[in-house]
Amino acid sequence: MAQLCSTLRREKRRELRGRNFSASAEGERIKALVARDVNHRTRTTLVPRSSKMQTLKALYESVERQFFNTLTKKLSSLFLLVLVSALLYWVALNIRSDIMLQLRGTQTAPAALGVNQSQLDLLSNAILLSTLFTLVMVSFMVWYFRHLIVRPVMSMTRALEEVASGEGDLSRDLPLLTHDEIRGLASTCNLFLAKQREIISSIQGLTVQIAVESARSLKNISDSSDSATDQARFAREVMDQSNMAVGSIEDVSQQTQGISSTTAQNLSMARDSYAELLEVTGNISQISSSLNEFGGLVSGLNERSSSIKSIVGLIQQISSQTNLLALNAAIEAA
Repeated sequence: MAQLCSTLRREKRRELRGRNFSASAEGERIKALVARDVNHRTRTTLVPRSSKMQTLKALYESVERQFFNTLTKKLSSLFLLVLVSALLYWVALNIRSDIMLQLRGTQTAPAALGVNQSQLDLLSNAILLSTLFTLVMVSFMVWYFRHLIVRPVMSMTRALEEVASGEGDLSRDLPLLTHDEIRGLASTCNLFLAKQREIISSIQGLTVQIAVESARSLKNISDSSDSATDQARFAREVMDQSNMAVGSIEDVSQQTQGISSTTAQNLSMARDSYAELLEVTGNISQISSSLNEFGGLVSGLNERSSSIKSIVGLIQQISSQTNLLALNAAIEAA
């Protein structure tokens, strides 16, 4: 029994859990359907509104671009109030004329007619004065707002145009003419210009540094170029000297070859001369032997010539004696 009761309890709990889960799932499904319906309705209602807003915005931009493209024209639209006042004055005059005609047609007493006419005239004059006052006030408001808004805006525009045109002089600040939001705008623009001046000043400093470094680099490059030119010139000179040395070496080689050939010729000639000298030496030895023999002959002849000289002396003595004898004989003959 206890087990049966516990089993029944578990089954009931499972059934209750299933019901709760199905109820929660059904609730989620209903919420999703409601949210989808709401989104669809909002889309269908917002799309025409957004299209209408875009159409009105485009119409407004077109009218503004064509007719009210300056602040003066926008301020001049206040003269529509004067036009409305003039229209009211014209309507009042027409109503006054109609009322006067009706009063004259009803045979009203002249006194009452005069009173009504004076009241109508007073009303017409009041409307006329209101129209004139509106005209004066609108003119003053247009002038005042133009002086208060347009003049500072035009001054700021001219100053910004001067900054933007030409060389872009950022040293001038925007004029502070009013004491309202336009002054705050001009002050903010002046702060912006001051920041721009600081940036430009820093850029100028960097530019000067870059120019100095560029000049130094250019000087170094020029020096390097000159050094390279000198090195190239030296290299050309060395090459020329090398070519000249090579030419000289070739000339020396040619001369050496010539000297070698000449030496070879001289060597052959020396060898020939040596052979001739050997031959001459042999001849000289022969001549020396011949001279020795000739010397012997000469010495023999010398001895013989001395004997011949003695014989000649003897002959001369004999001749002289003979001459004396002949002279004596001649003398004796004479």
